[in-house]
Amino acid sequence: MQGITKLTYEYLRGALEIGGKANIWYGTASLREGAGALERSFHYRLTVEKADAQGENAEEKIAAEWYVGELSYDMTDREDIVKDFFDASEDGAAQAYEWLDDIYNGLKS
Repeated sequence: MQGITKLTYEYLRGALEIGGKANIWYGTASLREGAGALERSFHYRLTVEKADAQGENAEEKIAAEWYVGELSYDMTDREDIVKDFFDASEDGAAQAYEWLDDIYNGLKS
């Protein structure tokens, strides 16, 4: 795969408007040309979640995460995953993708 696949904020929001859950978007991008499926890759994940799980009135934010490895998200140690939050809006989604793009482009060989 090449680069970061970008989706809209509305897609990430999923069914939150009607009391459902947000969509989770996972992606993987190769760090070098011709990389095999079992080589270390750039993995990323985006969703909309409560930025502060301490209270019911916590603000919704776009959560963007990334790590480099061979394993799936669920198999990766949480301390190896970098996470940041962005405004829950189209602008916030654009900033999250820009953040991921910058990191990915810095890691590519």
